[in-house]
Amino acid sequence: MEQLSEIMQDIINSGVLPNPVTFVAQIISTLVLFYFLRRWFWKPLSELLEKRRQAIVDELESARLLNEEASLNRELAEKELTEIKQKAAQMIEEAKREAEKTRALLLQQAEQAVEAYRERALQEIEQQRLQVEKELKTQVVDLAFALAEKLIENNLDYQMNQRIVEDFIKEVGVN
Repeated sequence: MEQLSEIMQDIINSGVLPNPVTFVAQIISTLVLFYFLRRWFWKPLSELLEKRRQAIVDELESARLLNEEASLNRELAEKELTEIKQKAAQMIEEAKREAEKTRALLLQQAEQAVEAYRERALQEIEQQRLQVEKELKTQVVDLAFALAEKLIENNLDYQMNQRIVEDFIKEVGVN
């Protein structure tokens, strides 16, 4: 056994195996270093990374929700725009129909007014014609009386009567 101890000592001295006391001290110091690193750096760093990961996940989820909401709002806006376009088209058609009705009504009223004016004009023309006929009859009667008076005053022969009528016509101005 002593020989084994000597061989071990030679192997340790030669540097093939580390010194057990140094080896144990190094392992203990490494474990203490890992403990402090884990406690003071690894945990806070892990917590910081986890918070950052969670923040990124939350932001992605929020962005996804906002994107879905935007899609829904866009669809709603497109539906509303389509409805508004349809209502506008209906309003335009209704306005066209109303304008056509108004146009037809105005044309009918204008035609009625023209017809009434034409009727009044025809009545006035008829009244004036009757008035002119009455005046003409009166003048013809007056002329006939005047002619008869002349004929009676100069009751002569046919030639003389003919000449008196012609002179009277010239005097009155009828050709």
